[in-house]
Amino acid sequence: MAVKPIFMALMPISHAVAWYLILETKDSENVGDFYQAVAAIAAFYCAWALYKVKALGDKKEKGHLTMGFLAFSATMLRPFPYVIMFANVLVILNFAVVIPFFLNRGVEGIVKMVHKEVNGLTMAWGYIFLAYLICNVVLWSYIFLTLWTTYSEGVEL
Repeated sequence: MAVKPIFMALMPISHAVAWYLILETKDSENVGDFYQAVAAIAAFYCAWALYKVKALGDKKEKGHLTMGFLAFSATMLRPFPYVIMFANVLVILNFAVVIPFFLNRGVEGIVKMVHKEVNGLTMAWGYIFLAYLICNVVLWSYIFLTLWTTYSEGVEL
């Protein structure tokens, strides 16, 4: 699989936009704004994962399942906050389970496995992808804690 710089750039850009949406809506007077932001972010990542599966033929991609479940639950199942939190945990795990492979094989090993060659561009992809994984574990954990706090404070959904 060839590295496409635009796809590589999409990782930090989409992540920055996700943080912006979450931080802008987490303290909104209307908690629905936060749920809409979570649903929108999850829907974007679901669509991206589906693109990878359908258009790029990436059979290992499973993000459309967890992100789709989270987008659906944050949109349609607001009266059931534990379902939304469960979906959020699945998203966290979806990102987190890849990190041990980096720890075991190193960035270069992952690059060889995915791209079959090691050069400056593929190594840049490897480091950006590792940072993307870690940052997404942090982002979705933050979202989970915000959901938990909102629910435990008895905020009406």
